[in-house]
Formats: sequence, structure tokens, C-alpha cells
Amino acid sequence: MPLITVFERGFGRPLVYTEIESIRALEDEHPYERIEYAVRQAAELNKRSVRYVQRTCEGLEAQGDNHAGKPSDEPG
Repeated sequence: MPLITVFERGFGRPLVYTEIESIRALEDEHPYERIEYAVRQAAELNKRSVRYVQRTCEGLEAQGDNHAGKPSDEPG
């Protein structure tokens, strides 16, 4: 599923142009699975902004994330 669709479904609204541009930049910096996980987290916490997703992705990367929101030293 395209990331734009993932964001729109997670946020429950259409995206504006600046958000789409930010998402395209995220695609260059992080794997799809990490971004998808961060969108789900943002939606669950009612933090529906691309900036929140970006910060979540950065935090996961710093923790040694294995692309799906789980630290790589954890089993499963």
C-alpha cells in the first residue's frame, strides 16, 4: 500500500501538499515498515502529524529498531 494511503487512513483525513512532501522525504530516510509502524502508533495516541511520525522513526532508529518498531535485540 502506498505510504500516502497509510497516512491518510491512519490520520483519518486527506493530506495537504506539505505533508505529502514530508512523507516523500521520510521514504528516503526510513524503511517502509518503520514508517508504517510509526503511523499506527501516532494514530493510536491521537498524535496525527507527519512530524510526530518522523520523530518516532528517528527514535526507533536510534534504539536499533529492526524496521518494524521492535528493538533488534528483542526476540520476536
